Amino acid sequence: MKVFISWSGDRSRRVAELLDTWIKCTIQSCTPWISTRGIGRGELWFPAINRELAETSIGLVCLTAQNIDAPWILFEAGALAKGLDSNRVITLLIDISSTDIRDPLAQFNHTTPTKESMSQLLQTINSLSTTPLEQKIIEKVFDKYWDEFNTEFQQIITDTQQGPKPKKLPNEEMLSQILFSLRGLEKRIGFVERDNFNESNASIAELNKMVSILKSDNNRLKVKNELLLKKYTKYKFGADVNELGDNA
Repeated sequence: MKVFISWSGDRSRRVAELLDTWIKCTIQSCTPWISTRGIGRGELWFPAINRELAETSIGLVCLTAQNIDAPWILFEAGALAKGLDSNRVITLLIDISSTDIRDPLAQFNHTTPTKESMSQLLQTINSLSTTPLEQKIIEKVFDKYWDEFNTEFQQIITDTQQGPKPKKLPNEEMLSQILFSLRGLEKRIGFVERDNFNESNASIAELNKMVSILKSDNNRLKVKNELLLKKYTKYKFGADVNELGDNA
């Protein structure tokens, strides 16, 4: 199984190379691909990347404050998402939070460089492998390599320069993104409730994927709604939501 690792900028590149080594050590049945190591001297880079994008099973996009709006990141993420039925696109938020992400990247699954989140990432990659490791084995492998990964990751953060924090979204744009997500959620719910939807013919994997998508959308909308409420309350009443108590 091929894992395409996308990057842009020095900090993102170094984390991508760390992921490349880490995945090879933990799940040996996977074949990570990164442009800094996968393109030979004299080889045309654009055809090489297109070839790998066409054959990949899962994509990891290394996002930083510096490259969050980079055209190359958006191009590779869009190319990876071309086959959502079979491909997975996961963003690794290196020095930003989920509230900094704009569409279309906001539609993907986000991973943070924490022990719990990286463990889930490794289990996701393992589950998509043609020869997945047993649960107890993957947990043991993760525990063995986690400290080494975390140490190197923190060193990269120390050694590299962080770009400016992404500008917060205007209220109008936040509302637009929430509306977009709500419409997508309504379509997915409508699909589940359709009269001709035959649940008995749906595979367990398809149902689990559907539930995962719904949960992801709900969590993202909850965060955005909380942010909007705080901004509106501050603007309207000149106080935080918590300060207003029952009068909010």
